[in-house]
Order: sequence, then structure tokens, then C-alpha cells
Amino acid sequence: MSSKTLKIILALAVVTAMLLSACGPAETPAPAQQAATEAPTVEQAEAPTAAPTEPPAAEEPTEAPAEEPTATEAPAEEAAMPSVDPMGQNITFWHVWGTGGPSEALQAIVDEFNASNEYGITVESVEQGQYNDLEDAFNAAIQSGDVPDLVTGYTNAMANWYAVDSIVDLTPYVNDADYGMAADEQGAFFQGSLDGGKAPDGTLFAFPISQSENVLFYNSGWAKEMGFDNPPANYEEFKAQACAAAEANNSDDDPDNDGTGGLVLYAGASNVASFTFANGGNMLNATGDGYDFTDSTVSDVADLWKDLWDNGCAYATESYPNPEFATRKALFTMSSTAGLPYQIAAFEAEDAIQDEWTIAPFPGMDGGSSVDLFGQYVAMANTNPE
Repeated sequence: MSSKTLKIILALAVVTAMLLSACGPAETPAPAQQAATEAPTVEQAEAPTAAPTEPPAAEEPTEAPAEEPTATEAPAEEAAMPSVDPMGQNITFWHVWGTGGPSEALQAIVDEFNASNEYGITVESVEQGQYNDLEDAFNAAIQSGDVPDLVTGYTNAMANWYAVDSIVDLTPYVNDADYGMAADEQGAFFQGSLDGGKAPDGTLFAFPISQSENVLFYNSGWAKEMGFDNPPANYEEFKAQACAAAEANNSDDDPDNDGTGGLVLYAGASNVASFTFANGGNMLNATGDGYDFTDSTVSDVADLWKDLWDNGCAYATESYPNPEFATRKALFTMSSTAGLPYQIAAFEAEDAIQDEWTIAPFPGMDGGSSVDLFGQYVAMANTNPE
């Protein structure tokens, strides 16, 4: 997560909160509009004096348009002025980075922003657990009306929040002449990352704050002991290694690890997608406006998982399998690279086995491979009381 990126986002949050709560930013041109309606009145009063026998309506069309350009110049000058004052605003920021290095890095950025921003803005960062905890908390906040100003998350949840008008379109604020991002600042972001926060109609409802990859955590040290020198390159090799690890645990003298050793199976959308991409599929129908799970690139994934499960080479855990991977109860786990700090911490536990391990791509059925790159985003809540 970039310090500069977060600072920009925090500043934009203030703009959004101010603009949403402002009662009438569009009322500024009102005095000029009133002047525009007075101009014909003046002409009507003078016209009868100049030509009392002529119908006044004949002269009004030629005189009124001449006055209108002058009357509309005032709003142009008003639009150049900032419509809100961000001085001294307080911003609540909900996130998931509550422990270890990520938490320390985030709080350092927030502290620096609070101490140095020229507007006296104060950001309060509030950790909300893991992503599912944060989503539950924000859904509850929508019902109560007590939403934060900023919230992090994945765009699948944010798309739902935008659909119920709980977060706002960021486009006007990103492009704001006074507080938005300059063209070169916007250009510093990968277009794909920006597009990830857009609705199908192009609405920018979320802004990228970090990225991670969905990968396999692979215990290469244990694999080499079992005779496998490289990560699996296809389904056949994947099954061979997973089942060898399961057999190793079932046949040792430790009954506590029976039924473990192969793949910790979690059928999340990102894991389905990663294996499907490795098969050359994308789960979209031919027209690109819906999903198609009947394609063989998807069904082959289901067949692999069922085969592993039925043969005792895969099992499930109740929570993130970091401890299992660190104690040789799993040769493979599926994880985001955002989980690396937590996996490293698991290897520091007292019962951990100090193995060599690495990250590897998901193998395809016949030799393809992939990692699924996805982003974490930040959205701004719709706090307009109307």
C-alpha cells in the first residue's frame, strides 16, 4: 500500500464528505439567475415609453437575449471558487489491517497525514477484523444509518453497496478542480486497477488502495523429502504430491495428523477462478454478460477437487490454514499474497516445523498455470442525510 496513494484517498474522503453534506452547492448561481429574470422587466418598463402605440412583445425578443450573456457571466466566476471548506473535518476510516506490520504501516500513514495536512483534517482509523467481518459491520451500519466516511473491501461487496446507494460515484471528486487528482496523478495508476472499481456503466464506485495475488503456498522442503523437486505442473502431478503428503501423515506414528497432509480445500470464488484461468477458461458466457459454469475449464476443476476429496488427499479447516501449513498438515494451501505476513507468523509459533516453503502458480489440467491478481479498494459512504 502506497503512502502517497492513501494520502490522496484520505484527502478525497474529506471532499466527498463535505460535498455530500453540503446543503446547496448548486445555489451559488441563484443571485445571477435572479438578475437574468429582472432584465426583461426593465425592458418592459422602458419599451412603452419609447413606442406606446407598438405592442411591447415585438421588442422584447431582441432586447432580452442581448442581456442574457452578461447575466450568465456571474455563475462562471462563482464556479471557480471551492464550494466546500474542509478545514477541521473528522473522517472515520474502516479497514482490515489490524495486526502486525500492515497495521503499523497504516497507522504511521494516518498519523503523518493528521499531523501534516494543511486543512487540519483528522482521520480515525478503525480496524474491523477480516474482510467478512468488515462487510457484516458495514451492512449493519447501512441499516442503522451510522456508516463510516471511508471503508475498504473487495469490489464484489462494494458493487452491492453501490446498488443500494450506500456508497457514492467517485468520479466528480477525483476530477474536482480544487481537491481532486491531477491528470498525472491519475495516470500513475494502472488502468486495469482503476477499471476494477467501476460498474458496467463506467461509474467509479471504488478506488484502488492495494493489490494482491491468489497463489498456492507450497511446502517445497517437505515435497523434496517425498521425492518431488518442483511444484506440480498439471493435475496429475498435483494429485500425486497431495496424496503422497496425505499418505505420509496417515502412516506415521502421530494419530493427531491423520486425515491431513494434502490440500486444504476452500471452494472460494477466487480459488475456483484461479484453477479455471490455469485451464484457459474465464467462466463468462459467449456474450460476456453472464457466467457459464458448464464449460469444461470449470467442470475439470470440480472433478479434480472431488477426486482429491474422495481419496483423502484434501480436507477443510474451520479458519485460515496458516497453522496447518506450518506444521506439515498441508502440503498446499490456497491464499492471497496479502496473507504472507500471517503465514510467516505461523512459522514462528512454538510447534511450527521450520521448512522451506514458497508460493507457486495454480496448475492447469494439461500444463497451463495462472495466478489471479485482484485488488483491495476503498469506497466513500453516502452520508447525505437526504
